[in-house]
Amino acid sequence: MKKYIWGIGIAVVLLASGGGYYFYQDYQAQQAGQSEFSNDDDDVDAGDLNGYTDDDTADDESDSSSESSDSESSDSESNSESSSESSESSTDESDSPETNLVYGHFDKSKMKDYVSDLKKNSAGFYQGHAGAMRITFGITNDTINVAEMSFVDSPMDLKLDASHINELTTQWMGSDAKQDSQSADGKTAVYSSATLNRVYKVDRTLNSNGELTEIRVGINN
Repeated sequence: MKKYIWGIGIAVVLLASGGGYYFYQDYQAQQAGQSEFSNDDDDVDAGDLNGYTDDDTADDESDSSSESSDSESSDSESNSESSSESSESSTDESDSPETNLVYGHFDKSKMKDYVSDLKKNSAGFYQGHAGAMRITFGITNDTINVAEMSFVDSPMDLKLDASHINELTTQWMGSDAKQDSQSADGKTAVYSSATLNRVYKVDRTLNSNGELTEIRVGINN
């Protein structure tokens, strides 16, 4: 009986000891698991913060770069369009069949090929010379309304020099211009151009000998 009781006592001690050991192992495992979970949470939080910051900064930089690029592109297109429109306008006027003709656009650069020392005088007219002949242009808003040729020192005979006088007169008109009428004294005349649909008034100045000293070609009002 004593041996039986003693055996039971030893068994109880062993069970208690073994249970404590396993309880201790289970406790250690739980502590280790909590520690790993806590570290994982810290890593995720840090990763999320870094990820948000990087993405947010990248997005801001991308948006800023995109807006800047769009603005530069818009300015470039606007300048290009403006430049293109200005160039087209200038080209259209310079290439017009009426450029440097009465009623047409005044192109000083091209006029210099024919009229030397061309410049604007104190009265607001452009004036220069073609040989011994002085030429004066009356211009309003870049449009020639008067072309005047003066050759006082080399007067012309209205009859003998008729062909040359006609050439001087019509050089400021359409290429098909012709005289439609003339006053009895020959001091005024009317010319027209069918291709340009223009009518020109011509005034002539004569000296005391009845010789031509000046031709004035203007818009027919």
